[in-house]
Amino acid sequence: MAITLDQIDDIFTYHKWSPDQIAKGSEVRTAAKKLAIAIIESESDVSKAVDSSLAKSCRERALNFVRIAVQEANAAITFEAAELQAV
Repeated sequence: MAITLDQIDDIFTYHKWSPDQIAKGSEVRTAAKKLAIAIIESESDVSKAVDSSLAKSCRERALNFVRIAVQEANAAITFEAAELQAV
């Protein structure tokens, strides 16, 4: 779905979360934290990798994708409530 000019104000406005949204966000962050820990722990000794710089780069990218996933999930939680109220 393309973003329209009518949606710009809403997108860039602070939306205080309800208790339900706070709980959902907490679940997402807890799961993401577990995944990030698993990614870090799965590479116990990067120096033993065939290409340690590539292994480090891949791990950093994976962790960055986890961070981005949390940000996108937070936005989904925020705007899901707004869409439901607009119906």
